[in-house]
Amino acid sequence: GWLATMKLETGAQIVVVSATALAAASIVGAVRMPRWIVVVATFLVATGAGALTAHFTAGVPVLTGVVQGAIAGLIVSALHALFTHMPYLENKRSAASLVVLPVLAVGILIYVAGRLIF
Repeated sequence: GWLATMKLETGAQIVVVSATALAAASIVGAVRMPRWIVVVATFLVATGAGALTAHFTAGVPVLTGVVQGAIAGLIVSALHALFTHMPYLENKRSAASLVVLPVLAVGILIYVAGRLIF
């Protein structure tokens, strides 16, 4: 998804906005708080980071940043809610494979959103 997004007209800018929102969501998702607070905060911070990055990125409307941030926030918060208390994630290999999952899931959805919005 990420590589296909680069082929769009403003693909590089979309990738920057999406990656920033994903990074912000992942940082908030790593904070130890009650699960419902993390889920809500992850969504809000990712949406705000996407909007803010789109505002300062040439060629990307703020609405696109909001949508991409919301996608990243929803994916990261959903994965956080699903996999927080899984006992098999204490294994380092299992945990390492789970780290890649949000990047893959967000990449596909960002490409679809980029095609629909532009």
